[in-house]
Amino acid sequence: MKKLILKAYNHEIILIMGKFFKIIIYLAIVFITVVLVALLILTKIYTPEKVKATITENLSASIQRNVSIESATFNVFKGLSLSNVTIYDKRDSLDSSSDSTKFLTLDKLEFRYFLPALLKMELQINKIVFENPRFYLRKKEWGDWNFADLVAVDTTQQEIEQPDTSASQLPFVLDVKEIVFKNLQVNADLRERGKKTSFRSGEITIKLAETFLPKFSSADFGRKVRAKFSIESSDKRWQLFIYDEKEQNAVKYLARLKADVKLTLISQQNLSARADLGLFDVNVQNWKWDKDTIKIKSLPVASMLAMKMDLAGNMKTGNFTLKNLDIDVGGQKLAQMAGKVENIFRQPFFNLTIEDSNVNLAQLMNSMLKIAPDSIRQYAANIDLRGNFSLSGAHLQGNPLSSNADSALRITPRIELSNISFAQKTQDGYSKIEKFHATLTGRLIIADGEIQAVKA
Repeated sequence: MKKLILKAYNHEIILIMGKFFKIIIYLAIVFITVVLVALLILTKIYTPEKVKATITENLSASIQRNVSIESATFNVFKGLSLSNVTIYDKRDSLDSSSDSTKFLTLDKLEFRYFLPALLKMELQINKIVFENPRFYLRKKEWGDWNFADLVAVDTTQQEIEQPDTSASQLPFVLDVKEIVFKNLQVNADLRERGKKTSFRSGEITIKLAETFLPKFSSADFGRKVRAKFSIESSDKRWQLFIYDEKEQNAVKYLARLKADVKLTLISQQNLSARADLGLFDVNVQNWKWDKDTIKIKSLPVASMLAMKMDLAGNMKTGNFTLKNLDIDVGGQKLAQMAGKVENIFRQPFFNLTIEDSNVNLAQLMNSMLKIAPDSIRQYAANIDLRGNFSLSGAHLQGNPLSSNADSALRITPRIELSNISFAQKTQDGYSKIEKFHATLTGRLIIADGEIQAVKA
């Protein structure tokens, strides 16, 4: 009898649990259906025209500039997409056409997120792409730069409230798959004191990927935080043009920039960075107006500057190891440096040494003079300089902020000159120095952020 009663009781429990789960599943289906219907309604309400008008009006009001957007689409499940965005200069009382002059153009802005992650208080960004952003910066003789209003600080507020650090912490987890500024370019024009300067950058792509930021209050923040950051340049030339209206001459600098920078943060204790930078294929053009003709003289330089760096460190302790830093100028090895920097965020202690250096003075002079002003080149035409110099053995050690003389920063330069030959043509003949050798050493002490002693 007891077995029958127990069996019936178990059967009743199973039936109740089954009904309970059916109710839960039913409520979940109803909830999901309601959410989907609400999201679909929002999609219908926020039509492309509505989204475009809303973004244009709010953005224009917030920055006090005219804004135009060719098209905009919004999908609740995916994100936002804008095409052909243009932001114009702020209206200038001295220039009625300023508010129709372009300040920023953007071929496409794409924002993609993962909606279900929001239910877990996680902001998961699949993609944010700024495609072909172009900045047009200008400064006229009578005014400020056309971006001055965007970076101006409001000084009208008398009382400065102390920020609430707890409120500034992220209330959610940030998970970013990819944020890209693709082919970023900057154009700048400056007119001042009878000179007109124009700058046109090449294209640079900046990328932030695989970035994860837990809540700052999380005990696992230092272990779980991660990020990958990179900068890459295109093959497009950079240009700098300086025109002197009074002298009727100009100089134009053309160069290609090599930029390959990669930074990886696996945790707060594990940071690595590598950089390969260079300025090459330089061409200096001197322009001279003579009545209706323009005379152009070109001075090409194969390699102007190159730098390679390999760095590893700990963001929590502020200790970094410089595995290698190579600096070449005009095709000559200026310095190969290595060493350590400790506690860089509070009381930095440097210990760096130049391990290798070898510069051929004749080749360096030949490269550098091509970009020098005419007056310097004319003076140097009568000079013949040969030989080598080296910075090998130069050392830097200590803390520049320390008030203790024993731990202050000591810079010990060392310059070795070998086989130096110098000849200068004068009206009376030649001045010569041949086969000159010398080693120059010194010491520079920096304490409390100030130079305390210099010896040579």
